[in-house]
Amino acid sequence: MTEQLLLEVEGMHCQGCVNAVRRAVLENNESVREVDIELGTGRVAVSFETGKADAGSIVKAISAAGYKASVRD
Repeated sequence: MTEQLLLEVEGMHCQGCVNAVRRAVLENNESVREVDIELGTGRVAVSFETGKADAGSIVKAISAAGYKASVRD
């Protein structure tokens, strides 16, 4: 079973930024199955195995890559 987390990420300006965010999320969370990023809006949707990741760890991974992330309501 999977869950989806919607995030707002600030500071992405190019495809290189998108790749950096995607890599940060995937490398730091083995349970992540998919990362969908919309560069123009800063929207990031992360699908992960239920109970094996959490918003805090995903936000922390993005922040460590140099971007500001927050959970969208």
